[in-house]
Amino acid sequence: MEELSIRERIVVHTTGMFGRAGVKSVRMDDIAAEMGISKRTIYEIFGDREMLIAESMNYFHAQIHAKSEELARAADNIIDEYLRMLDVWDGQADAAYNIMVDVRKYYPAIYDRFMRERACDIEARTREKFRRGIEEGYLLERINIDLSISIIMYSLYGVMNRSFIMPANVSEREAFKHIVSHFIRGIATQKGVAMIDEYYEKKNERK
Repeated sequence: MEELSIRERIVVHTTGMFGRAGVKSVRMDDIAAEMGISKRTIYEIFGDREMLIAESMNYFHAQIHAKSEELARAADNIIDEYLRMLDVWDGQADAAYNIMVDVRKYYPAIYDRFMRERACDIEARTREKFRRGIEEGYLLERINIDLSISIIMYSLYGVMNRSFIMPANVSEREAFKHIVSHFIRGIATQKGVAMIDEYYEKKNERK
């Protein structure tokens, strides 16, 4: 395995810190102290805090994309893929929320640029998955794919941006999983619904 450069190690380490504590709470001094390097080294490599944040967001997105591709290769069909995604969501949703919410609030220019650059890619991949699900017979043929993509993406963005009111006892992680699982169930065929229901029945039995 190729050894990471100092730049790559800083990005990886910083992304982990952002995911745990949020971007606003992590100072450059904290990063330097945890990594055992000088703050000057970080500034010499990245120039400023904004550049480090932007690279951290790109890295985090790349990790999520890589995990998504891994799940897709292992899944038997589109429903299996989404259910596998829900199983690993717990380890990603909180970190994603911590990063995205702080960047949107405190670094809106970085957030807007990131969302513009990633939106088309996410929409294209989701469209391909929905078409594959229809061909496999697990998603309804009559669904409006473009409208379905818009609904699920704006719902997820709504949770991330807190643009609609959620119950006080519901976490962002729970909201993400609820939206995805129930939306997919709503556009699934009978055999897709049966597969989802079986998943939750087994999950409840393990509790």
